[in-house]
Amino acid sequence: MSEQYPPTQEQTAVPPTEPPRKRRWLLPTLVGVGAFILGIGAGAAGGETDPTSDTGAEPAPTVTVPGVVPQDQLDALDARSAELDAREADIAAREAALAEQEAAVEAGTVPGDGVFLVGSDIQPGEYRTSPESGLCYWARLSGTSGDFDEIIANGNPTGPTVVTIEDSDYAFETTDCTEWILVQ
Repeated sequence: MSEQYPPTQEQTAVPPTEPPRKRRWLLPTLVGVGAFILGIGAGAAGGETDPTSDTGAEPAPTVTVPGVVPQDQLDALDARSAELDAREADIAAREAALAEQEAAVEAGTVPGDGVFLVGSDIQPGEYRTSPESGLCYWARLSGTSGDFDEIIANGNPTGPTVVTIEDSDYAFETTDCTEWILVQ
């Protein structure tokens, strides 16, 4: 007969036992809670933010205190005031030049350039340019439409010239001439 030996593990029919349950949820939960706490701490610490960065948020409303004007608005007003002062000075200079021409016309002279209505801008009579007058153009006109048929008489003199403007003339045109002076 054969001897009996104690059974080996392989030969023992032991029902398998479940390994002890590990707490697999504990580590990920602790890591998540720790990260959350670190995030809260970093957010509370805040730090300075870049005011030029665009976060997409609406800018804070401007608070206006009665009687106080922001400096940028004061600067804009000063610039606009300077611009208006320059325009006003330009207009004053043009008005002075125009007043000078009107006074000259009333005094019996006609400036060297322009179209002048007989009876309102200039008076009929005999006009002469100064001896310094170079090549210029003049025309007595029966109208101001620019039609060729409206030229009563014209000329391109070099040097001083004399033109008689009649009562029946509608206008007198002059270009590049010196001042015309009423002789009679």
